[in-house]
Amino acid sequence: MKKQRLFGLMTACVMSLTAFPLSASAASVGDVLQVNPGHQQEQAADLNGYSYEIWQDTTGGNGSMTLGEGGNFSTEWNCQVSRGNFLARRGRRFDCTKTYDQYGTITCEYDCEWSASNSGNSRVCVYGWTTDDSHNELVEYYIVEDWANWYPPDNGNSQPLKTVTIDDAQYKIYTATRTNEPSIFGTKTFQQYFSVRSTPRHSGKISVSEHFKAWESCNLKLQKLYEVALNIEGWESSGKANVTKNIVTVGDSNPDPNQDDPNQDDPNQDNPQQTDPQTPAGDLTTIASHQNNDYTYDENGDKFKDYMGKFFRLGTCISGNTVNDGNATRFILENFNSITCENEMKPDYICDKSRSYGDNIGINLSRADSILKFAEKNGLGVRGHTFVWYSQTPGWIFRENFNDNGAFVSKERMNARLESMIKNTFDEIKKNYPNLKLYAYDVCNELFQNDGGGFRGDGKEFSNWWSVYHSDEFVVNAFKYARQYAPEGCKLYMNDYNEYFVAKCDDLYNMAKKILAEGNYIDGIGMQSHMHYCDFGFSGSATVSKDSKFMPYADAIDKFNSLGLDVQITELDVTTCSKQEGKDLFVDIFKVAMERSKSISSLTLWGHCDAASWRRSYTEDDGKGTQGGDPLPFDSSCRAKDFYYDIAALRNTVQVIEPGEPTPEVTLLGDVDCSGSVDIADAIVLARYNAEDKDVTVSAQGKANADTCADGDINQDDLTYLLEFLAGLRDL
Repeated sequence: MKKQRLFGLMTACVMSLTAFPLSASAASVGDVLQVNPGHQQEQAADLNGYSYEIWQDTTGGNGSMTLGEGGNFSTEWNCQVSRGNFLARRGRRFDCTKTYDQYGTITCEYDCEWSASNSGNSRVCVYGWTTDDSHNELVEYYIVEDWANWYPPDNGNSQPLKTVTIDDAQYKIYTATRTNEPSIFGTKTFQQYFSVRSTPRHSGKISVSEHFKAWESCNLKLQKLYEVALNIEGWESSGKANVTKNIVTVGDSNPDPNQDDPNQDDPNQDNPQQTDPQTPAGDLTTIASHQNNDYTYDENGDKFKDYMGKFFRLGTCISGNTVNDGNATRFILENFNSITCENEMKPDYICDKSRSYGDNIGINLSRADSILKFAEKNGLGVRGHTFVWYSQTPGWIFRENFNDNGAFVSKERMNARLESMIKNTFDEIKKNYPNLKLYAYDVCNELFQNDGGGFRGDGKEFSNWWSVYHSDEFVVNAFKYARQYAPEGCKLYMNDYNEYFVAKCDDLYNMAKKILAEGNYIDGIGMQSHMHYCDFGFSGSATVSKDSKFMPYADAIDKFNSLGLDVQITELDVTTCSKQEGKDLFVDIFKVAMERSKSISSLTLWGHCDAASWRRSYTEDDGKGTQGGDPLPFDSSCRAKDFYYDIAALRNTVQVIEPGEPTPEVTLLGDVDCSGSVDIADAIVLARYNAEDKDVTVSAQGKANADTCADGDINQDDLTYLLEFLAGLRDL
């Protein structure tokens, strides 16, 4: 049969399947679903967080679909008959109550090995529907990524409305009208929207929301979202496909890939971050939107990253020399799933004066190139480190005419240079390493004085940034620029050392609050954690401090998490691990981090073994020249030390703590009902709340306002205090 044109063909493949209600039958990973002319369809709304559907027309042929973990599946079909249609898809179903932009950014990251016959035609695409409340304004949409024996002709009614560039590729936009055809809500007249990629691909990340925006720029109206699914279609063809990755991300979250059938026991129900080697870890908590948990590990493996996999991503730093050492890279690939460039992405390594002009800072990533290619090739996550730093930053970027001895430029011009440095870095990464898993970036590093108590450059210590701005304006600006230009999924951090010193913890906490007050620009705090066995008064504990200048390490984590932010332990080492206090502290840091793993998305050792550590030659300041190196769990020959096994054993005993709700600032003390005033209604609500009246609800803000005694608890004392205030007996 002659190939049909775009609109009639693609609609014919899906019309029958959309008219059926969802099957109520339970399905499991590994199930094989089959269709034929007598059994056209199988579908259900939720398996591992993904809906699925297989469908075939009644004209003849057969097909099958095998359900994999998460959104993965494989399929095979043979419909080489006149008007033979087949479809298999998995994705996310919605409740038709919100438009796409109300869900935030939507993407589909996929990998599909597939083949199809020379007869007919076939395609890989993203597919779905939108609808209004009356179900009369329906839209059926396609984002076509790959195909066999088919492409829409640029003539007649199939001329594209527009050509757009999305995900570094050109797509042609088409539309059509279907009149009185079957749909997800019966026989309807509806619109079809299409984006068709100019060069086919079988893997990559599809910015679904960008296609929606592109359609709307052509006055193609979208309604409330019903579905986003990865779809394999065949028309008068035969073929097979194996989808090994299908991650539909909505906002900053994925469906839990380990949510089994509700009729089956879930061995991992106490740990929603459990995953297999092909599935990203993830968890929907109050803090999940600030995390990127797209990493893999072998839950049955016996390497360090496997032991830590159900808790968080495990990383190490790496240098240009290390990446060329075959023994070192083999060890790193076995034990870690994240890397940080030790120096190669710092400003003095990437800022290129020869490429800079005006107030534009040129970027050259050549010194990081071998490391980034190593990470990209092997699917390792990368922490970017760093943009704003008082150290290892060339002085010329702050000066007139890029002259080291020139006058400082104005704040306005420095803003332009800062923005260009961040933008150009991300642009270079996107252009040269399109498949890099850049999951985090230290936007600002070591802003505060050594032991805390204020910004570097503000009276003590040195910072060119402060010399230009004389305020924290550059910090807020850096995060705004980074949020604007960072690749999707790249989370943004403020990183520092001595972060468990009481004064410095307060510095970081207060600055993070200020950034949050400006908008959703920061995702977390990076705790470098270059430790010493004497820290916390030789307690050897991450939960106890015997020295007043230190707050317990665990308390620092909890304080940062209380803002609703993620924490990443970014540069961990401990001197001296030859002493018992050092070993104990190293193990206890892992313990408190694992307990808080729902609020900690990664832990990075600063070096994969002692030989790679910058602190390997550390000498104790005891007047005796005592060697104090040995800062990591692996010796200089990459052999595990005794306390490594103590860390590994924690995976079987640690109890993961649920993250608490962030505590809001008090807006008006005593305003329990958040009405904007304090009156008897607040006392009534508080009395009912204290009496555990199930018909009264107090918001988190109301609870903060209700703590009139300021003791961290809400009880009868607060009510008494509030009543005395209302009676004029005391002030709030």
